[in-house]
Amino acid sequence: DPMVAKLISEEVLANQGVDPRLFNFICDIPNKEVFDYLVIEVSEVQGWGTDLMKNHALIMSSAINPDVGVVTNVAMDHIGLVNSIEDVFEETSGVVKATNKGGIVLNFDDENVLNMKQFLNDGVDAYYTSMEKEQIEDYDVSIDKKVYFDRYEKQIMYNGKAILSFEELPFTGEHFIRNILSAISACISLEIPIEDIVDGVKTYRPLSRRFTRLYDEPIVIDDFAHNPDGIKNTVRASYDLAEQLDKNDLYVACAIRGSRGETLNGLNSEALAEVIKELRHRNDDLIEKDPSAKKRKIYLTLSSSVDLVDHLNFVEDFEKDIFFAKLDEKHIKYNHFEKLYDALGYIMETADKDDVVLLIGAQGMDPASDVLKDILGH
Repeated sequence: DPMVAKLISEEVLANQGVDPRLFNFICDIPNKEVFDYLVIEVSEVQGWGTDLMKNHALIMSSAINPDVGVVTNVAMDHIGLVNSIEDVFEETSGVVKATNKGGIVLNFDDENVLNMKQFLNDGVDAYYTSMEKEQIEDYDVSIDKKVYFDRYEKQIMYNGKAILSFEELPFTGEHFIRNILSAISACISLEIPIEDIVDGVKTYRPLSRRFTRLYDEPIVIDDFAHNPDGIKNTVRASYDLAEQLDKNDLYVACAIRGSRGETLNGLNSEALAEVIKELRHRNDDLIEKDPSAKKRKIYLTLSSSVDLVDHLNFVEDFEKDIFFAKLDEKHIKYNHFEKLYDALGYIMETADKDDVVLLIGAQGMDPASDVLKDILGH
């Protein structure tokens, strides 16, 4: 939302005794010492209903005139405004097209993002991030333009050297590590000393609902995952955590997205079904290779959160129907509760202290931490 960026900019400047009306002047290179850094998310898509504001990312990025641009993925997050990956690619690439100085950070592992290198402007350096060590090392780009994660050694590499170990990362889920790689690359592009970058990662304090651990027995993870890619990555990360800590079953509580239509809810439901089937197959394969391996079940609970959402996020019957239908097609069993209190109460009564509970969803799951405090009394 450009208004959010405007308000943040004005607040930053106002708190430093600077007239916000001088923002363009302050952003001139000779005067940049007035403040350190301003980070703005330029949504790839804006609009209302089905009316798309074309070239939003290009227009907003051009207005900001950034020193570095970051593109992490191309995903169908705004169904209705855009209806194909090609549309999302076209809109998202506006960030690259509008960056005329400094650097661009691209996710090497996403084919669509990597293809955006064709839009690089003269004088702009490209930095590449990856979770695939062999592929990125073979890529014909200077070593100081690559930041990647070595899965075997479990460490982040830059310029041929390990700079952070797995244990030093504030998040350990794969999609979180990808975001850390992008953040490191952006800082390198801004010529921030590598020692400061490393210290920043080590001391980072997560935002709320970003794979936040709420309780320990059972482990309860709260995450804002609300689109297909985010849902898959977060469920995988929670399952990985259960494996790493030798926990038992995984309970997933998902809030259906209200007033978001059939398409997005259908895609979210399909994503849930696909990742659950994927992880169940993974567990079956593990047991086939090692009969002594733990059988780890995945249970799914859905909620419409009618007790806590406003009219803008109310789940309509047709949205529930499409969500249920996609799960039924994939033969995924689930429980559904209209009220979030009932859904979380059921899970906390059912889950064992050695299980893992994952809470995912947007507005419908936002109150979950307070609900759990009421249910558990602390």
